[in-house]
Amino acid sequence: MLHQYCSQFLAYCQLVDFSARSIQALTIRLNELANFLKIQRIRSVKKVRYRLSGVAHSIPP
Repeated sequence: MLHQYCSQFLAYCQLVDFSARSIQALTIRLNELANFLKIQRIRSVKKVRYRLSGVAHSIPP
């Protein structure tokens, strides 16, 4: 499901004339996120946690 959303988002970025370099950077980061989720066996982005100043936070909705 994430792959579909990422593909649609990148297609939109091309449509609104993002630079090729920006789209390339976005593609790399989205692939890194997808790989992280796969390795951690996370099925929902809502379950992703990150650390900021030693405190775990959720990604806001």
